Amino acid sequence: MRRLIRADLRRILAKPGFYICPLISFALFIYGLFSSSIEYDSYYSNLDIQLAYIYPFLVLLPIFTCVYGDELRSGTMITAIGRGLSRTKVILAKFIDTVLLSLAFVLFFLLMDQITFDRFSVVLTKVQILRVFSAYAAAWLQILGFCTFAAIFVYLTWNSSVGLVAGLISIAFSKMILDWLQNRTHLPFYDVTFLGQADMARRQFDAGNMWMHHVFFVLLWYALFLTVSALIFNRKELDL
Repeated sequence: MRRLIRADLRRILAKPGFYICPLISFALFIYGLFSSSIEYDSYYSNLDIQLAYIYPFLVLLPIFTCVYGDELRSGTMITAIGRGLSRTKVILAKFIDTVLLSLAFVLFFLLMDQITFDRFSVVLTKVQILRVFSAYAAAWLQILGFCTFAAIFVYLTWNSSVGLVAGLISIAFSKMILDWLQNRTHLPFYDVTFLGQADMARRQFDAGNMWMHHVFFVLLWYALFLTVSALIFNRKELDL
């Protein structure tokens, strides 16, 4: 499995298309450096929108296309299974690919924010730094959840485009729909999901309270999605 992960990462990082979204982000970042100055309060108020919608789109699109789309087109996933690698290990390898690549994206966005702070001489307190860190960490957990959920549709349909569409739709509408249901019924539709648990972990961390149990529940959601993927994939007939 380690060799499959290393081969995946080498292939993905050598693919020019993988860098399209980061280059778009970088171009917008450069433009922002020459715009009007920013303050922490305005930056932080806009950060929630960026982390909830914009950044997940920018992360999911290249990762999902390269991790799953190229594999299905080239047939390397089937080749790995044909050579004796279990389907469960293939699923775990793709998940680990997603973990590492999405983390790289999040660190890239954080680096751009730090350069922006330096450009406009914005000095953050320790509390403000931790709030920014917790916001990005929660967004990373949510992005992993979206990717892991969308992967179910890849294994179900053997079509990466279906999974990609499922992931993008879930990013665009899931939070809004779950929030509406929760407010309408007063039942924890949003809070019990990986989205709500990641947000709770962030809020508890910012308040200085216990937060690790919320991360544990997020991990349980990942395990659920991976289990569903394994159940589907292990029963799927493939032309090996």
